[in-house]
Amino acid sequence: MTAKIPVNTQESYDTVARKICDHLGLEYVEPLQAYAWQVHLVKSFERPLTLRVGIGQRTENVRQEAWALRRLAGSPANPPVLHLIEETRTGETSITYLLRDYLEGSVLADVGKLPPESVMPLERAVRISHRRGIAGLDINEENVLITPSGARLFDFSETMERNVVGPERFKEARLYDLDDLARLFRYYVPSKPGDSIRCDQP
Repeated sequence: MTAKIPVNTQESYDTVARKICDHLGLEYVEPLQAYAWQVHLVKSFERPLTLRVGIGQRTENVRQEAWALRRLAGSPANPPVLHLIEETRTGETSITYLLRDYLEGSVLADVGKLPPESVMPLERAVRISHRRGIAGLDINEENVLITPSGARLFDFSETMERNVVGPERFKEARLYDLDDLARLFRYYVPSKPGDSIRCDQP
């Protein structure tokens, strides 16, 4: 869906997000510091949603995240990713935005501990992403959301596609992901040794 909204690229993310909400008939609530500086909490008929905005060079990050979320939607293993609702791009300005379900939670860096029961689902989510051709997940304590239903990866704006970058570069990104995941487990799950992640596995 294409929309033309009266904005310019010099306006702040907060101002642009409010204009998008006005255009779509959404209620603007507040920026979400736990997610990222360009993500905002909005509501549609009391249903909480996140609105991610990309301006200028960041527009490609939003498109990339929308693509990754579509590839991960409907996984039979139910990987812990947020559900994509809609992705829309303005026609004449370099602004992109997407809406998805809001999950209440805090980033791992603020919580300080990864629940042991979230370890296997988080590892499974990473491997599912790799099997679906998505790597470069930027796995770190600022990019893991701890929610009442478990840990979730929530930022896919820096991902890369296997069909675009080629098998060698994708393999390198996949190994970096697994190394980052092992580091996360070592620091935030004391009972889970980091070497339990086998980087030779596909």
